Amino acid sequence: MLPVEFGPRVWRRWPAFLDDIRPMGNARGWWLRRLNLPDVVASDFEILRHGTIAPVGNLRIEESVPEKRAHPKRFPRQAVIDREHAFIEYAVNAGAQVGGATGAGGDSPKLLLRCDDTEQVWIDVWQDDLACPDRHYLVKFARSRSERDRNILRSEYVYYKALAALGIETIPQDGLALHEGPSGPSLWLPRFDVARRDDGRELRYGLESLYSLLGAEPGSFQKHQAALAALASVIPKEDWPTVRLEYLKRDLLNLVFGNSDNHCRNIAVLRTDSTVRLAPIFDFAPMKMDLEGITRTTTWEGCEAGGEVDWETLLQSFGPAETSLRKGLHELALRLRDLPELLKGLGLPEETLNFAGLDLRGTEKRLLTWGLL
Repeated sequence: MLPVEFGPRVWRRWPAFLDDIRPMGNARGWWLRRLNLPDVVASDFEILRHGTIAPVGNLRIEESVPEKRAHPKRFPRQAVIDREHAFIEYAVNAGAQVGGATGAGGDSPKLLLRCDDTEQVWIDVWQDDLACPDRHYLVKFARSRSERDRNILRSEYVYYKALAALGIETIPQDGLALHEGPSGPSLWLPRFDVARRDDGRELRYGLESLYSLLGAEPGSFQKHQAALAALASVIPKEDWPTVRLEYLKRDLLNLVFGNSDNHCRNIAVLRTDSTVRLAPIFDFAPMKMDLEGITRTTTWEGCEAGGEVDWETLLQSFGPAETSLRKGLHELALRLRDLPELLKGLGLPEETLNFAGLDLRGTEKRLLTWGLL
């Protein structure tokens, strides 16, 4: 929440929540080209004005929304899977281009789509029909045409299945799908920031990243301790012990599954009518496999070196909460012992299962070494 003041205030940068809704990564590059803008910070104002049409969450920029014309054109789901030229041209004109969906940040190309019960997809630019029952999706494609990147995307799908099987809140499983097309796989992710009221009308939840809570620059290096303090400032006091444990569990999951892309935009809070809570796990993939060598940008101060967490020292640093946190992590570790078998049964690509840098087959040994079993 921004402070209300009677005099002028000068900010060194714009409010961090704007970085949650403006096009980032792949999408930002697309908008720079579309608007013929130089790759400088000043261009972000124009991108914010033109490109923040329909981001995730419940905020957008009014000036970005085009004048309403005819009903949006619909395409079969297969047209998206195949990336047919007619659909791509339509998506470009609608502002949710295959080069990066408006409001869906990151380096992987994404689309924000809706799909009806006849498997027809469309782009909801105006979002003005709250009674429309069509499902909201974020559709994700591989970062490149390399088989490595394609397997990372396929693995992300399996990872969400595994998290759900382990009883961990993540992407909704109903509607979650991976489709193979001539240009590679596409991952269809049902959105968790949209719900339905009792009368069937659509309800949009606020979605705010840890970067926004910290008031930090996107992509900046952060410490988990600072992130926890930022979370504690918005989470209801009675929920804090549960959320703190959940936060530690998620970092353990990142380490076990090899998701090194743990920057503070990949964890967020949901703001509902009644509370503020951690959003389900998203953007969860074996990024240690990425050819660009993605490393952890959020680390434990004084308890982590070279990507290895000293769990004993870390748990002791929580003082009186150590016992309950240790118990919670131990319970999760017990469920993770058979992770290799679970992932194999769910169809994890062999390249991922056998990737030395992930050491998925050595999960139980690693948990023992960390003192969590």
